Amino acid sequence: MGVGRACVAFFVATLPVQVAAAVTKPASIPSPSATRPARYSVRLSIIATVTGRKYLFFPFKGMLRAEGNTIFSTDSGNDGAMTLESLSAPNFILVTGGRKASEVFAKSAATGVELGVSEGLERIAEWASEYPEWAEGVKREKRKALPFLVSATPAGQMRFNYEGGFVTSCASTLRVSYAWPSSKAPTLTLFDGLLAGLALFNHSPFPASNGSKPPAVPTAAVPTAAVPTAAVPTAAVPTAAVPTAAVPTAAVPIAPALRNICVTVLPEARSEVEFTETEPIPVEYRCDSVSDPGLVACRGEVSPHARVEKGFVLDTYVRETIRHSGTGALVSDAIAIALSGQKGNSIRVTIEIRRLSEPAP
Repeated sequence: MGVGRACVAFFVATLPVQVAAAVTKPASIPSPSATRPARYSVRLSIIATVTGRKYLFFPFKGMLRAEGNTIFSTDSGNDGAMTLESLSAPNFILVTGGRKASEVFAKSAATGVELGVSEGLERIAEWASEYPEWAEGVKREKRKALPFLVSATPAGQMRFNYEGGFVTSCASTLRVSYAWPSSKAPTLTLFDGLLAGLALFNHSPFPASNGSKPPAVPTAAVPTAAVPTAAVPTAAVPTAAVPTAAVPTAAVPIAPALRNICVTVLPEARSEVEFTETEPIPVEYRCDSVSDPGLVACRGEVSPHARVEKGFVLDTYVRETIRHSGTGALVSDAIAIALSGQKGNSIRVTIEIRRLSEPAP
């Protein structure tokens, strides 16, 4: 079975994993600067495994790991238009091939062939060290690093808008090309997958202007395109820290964005992935001023085992968001999701936007 078919199968089911807290609260948060652009790390991580499942009546096992790391900047410390500044390593998709995971391929994005190969081999070595029981069945000659080239100056080639917890207007002109001549060159859809992941930020986690609850998300179907095009209303920025209090549940559509991520990262899986939900998932938020009275933090969670697709349940959904209470400037916003399927298989997705530390102006 080739790489494409092996990739398809992993979405059918995956291993259980424990999801850590989505956000580690920083020890010190820089104040917004009116003279220096705010810079943010935007990161997507996917880990998925499948074992013990039969594919065409044969035992099958497979694993996929993907990670995208980028730096975006905005002209002010407040929420708003974010534009790609640079890429930060690693950026890769690692996937096993063969019915028994007897091959492994690491597609790495870099500015040069040698760098792409070395980073791919490094990802494979990390994988082999972390999963020795998988690596022992893969011969050295079956561990292949596939380099993809990106521009050394990608600034401005990706953008999105973030306001009050909502992400809209995602777009990309970033080009990634396979480094070596090939009659059927492989593709790397990692960065499109990162933009698709931003669709999970489809509601505001913050209290509305009355300080009571976040706006409810409509229960109508959410468009399945990876790039959202419709403007989304934003919540008013609170001017004071919100006392600790339970916030009424918000109805959040999760399945459409999950499917977008899956089929964008692995187009071969389009016919196999059917994340659906009978209704948006209820997420309960709790907001407080954390340890710093100048910050507001909101944490949203889902009751365990909410069903999002036939054969899959949502074991974990955690969203933690921190921003300055006076200006509304974003500090961090992160979502961690874990799904489990039959035979103990699972998939984990993490997407985060985090302001980078910078010296005082």
